[in-house]
Amino acid sequence: MQSPSTAPAPAAAPAAASQPNEKVAKKIEQIAAELVKLRADRATKTEGSAEYAAADAKVQAKKPELEALQAKLDAGPAAAPAAPAAPKITPAQEELAKAKAALDQAGAHMTAAKVEVERWNRAQSFMDMYKAKESFADKKARHEELVQSAKDAFMPVDLAKTQLAASEKTVADAPARLKEAETLLASATQARDATAKALADAKAVVSEKTKVSADPKKNEAAVVELKKKFDAVTAEIAKRREVRAGKPPESPEYAAADAAVQALKPDLTKAEADLAAAKGTPAAAGAPPAEIAAAQEAVKKAELDAKLAADKVAPAEKTLAKTKQEADSAGKQIGELRNKLPETEKAAAAIKAKAEKDAQLAAKDLEAAKAQSERAQSDYKAKWGAPVATAAAKP
Repeated sequence: MQSPSTAPAPAAAPAAASQPNEKVAKKIEQIAAELVKLRADRATKTEGSAEYAAADAKVQAKKPELEALQAKLDAGPAAAPAAPAAPKITPAQEELAKAKAALDQAGAHMTAAKVEVERWNRAQSFMDMYKAKESFADKKARHEELVQSAKDAFMPVDLAKTQLAASEKTVADAPARLKEAETLLASATQARDATAKALADAKAVVSEKTKVSADPKKNEAAVVELKKKFDAVTAEIAKRREVRAGKPPESPEYAAADAAVQALKPDLTKAEADLAAAKGTPAAAGAPPAEIAAAQEAVKKAELDAKLAADKVAPAEKTLAKTKQEADSAGKQIGELRNKLPETEKAAAAIKAKAEKDAQLAAKDLEAAKAQSERAQSDYKAKWGAPVATAAAKP
């Protein structure tokens, strides 16, 4: 007969057998909680990314371990087959695990949401700072443009006054310029006529030197007349030389006086040749070939001089016409400019006044934009630190 102290021994076996099951259940709860955390971490990753793949691998790695423990719990201890099965996870425990998992997942979502909100807030602060800097730059450019417009408002007036002064000077200088142009034209015309006459006379000399002399007795009356003509031409050329000597060298007056002297030289030469021919001198009695050749060379030179002198007449005429046209145009422009100047000054004053008024308003806007820009930069630095220099951040 057994003692009372040993009677309850058989009942201890189920209690001892239930201890491994409790450990397994606790282990299952622990792994289930870890699995919930891993899933929550995976939910914060972008699906398809390398980070999501790594987080998913951790989740999948835990699943076999959880399934093995669950199978072990369902099978019960192998050493005590007769013992009652270990208690399974109760519905309450399962609900608790689900609640904990949901809480952990919600916490993960909350953390991710906070990160996203913080990122959005930082981006918004950056955009506020960027827009403030852009606004300041635009208002500064506008203010500078208005200030410059006020400075340049009277440029049309200054230009009109400059044109008016130039036209007035042209008109004032016109008489002197016209006189100079007329003198040059007169000199060129006189030189052209003189050289043309000299050419004709040189040709006459050649013709005379190639003639045979007439009988001197038949030319006595002609000699007297030709001698008077020769003396008259000689006296006249002496007077003209005296007039020329009284003019300043290189002046238009000297040139005109010299042209008058040169114009008589062919007359003198012809008078001398005619007188010699009438007297029957050898010069007119079939001149030697050398003299004829010299006379012919004189014709060539006279032709060249005549051409050069004639070529100077046309430019002198153009210069005179241009001088007259410029004087006439300047006179008309003076009237037009004087009529338009008051209206131009009035318009310039209105433009300047408006630009100055707008510039004052723009200056106030500029100060406000500057303060806003500095405030936005200060706020950004206080919240997020110094901004990273990017192309978008530059004003």
